[in-house]
Amino acid sequence: TGEAESGAEYLPGTIAAVQRRVGFLRYGYTRVFTRFDPDLGYAYESTLPDIICSLERGRVIVVDTTLMTEMEQFVLTTVVARVLFSLRRALRSADSPASLEAEIRQAL
Repeated sequence: TGEAESGAEYLPGTIAAVQRRVGFLRYGYTRVFTRFDPDLGYAYESTLPDIICSLERGRVIVVDTTLMTEMEQFVLTTVVARVLFSLRRALRSADSPASLEAEIRQAL
């Protein structure tokens, strides 16, 4: 992951394949992810902060995935896992409580 974070090079075919696979997210053509385009007045809407805070407090989150496609389920679990791992990495990297906020902002 160090290479990806420092700007690794990817083949154009790889980038195109990823864009095709997650293209449905771009315009909000899904029941789970809303459209985001500040130029057209579509604000960012997310329950991700609520989910992460609840998990950090030890709560169990039940997500009804019966109406989600397999790709939507994959994206949801990947995003939640990545945020949790990034927060844990920031906690380990912080030298003091004062530096924690900066570490979290850098991680996210």
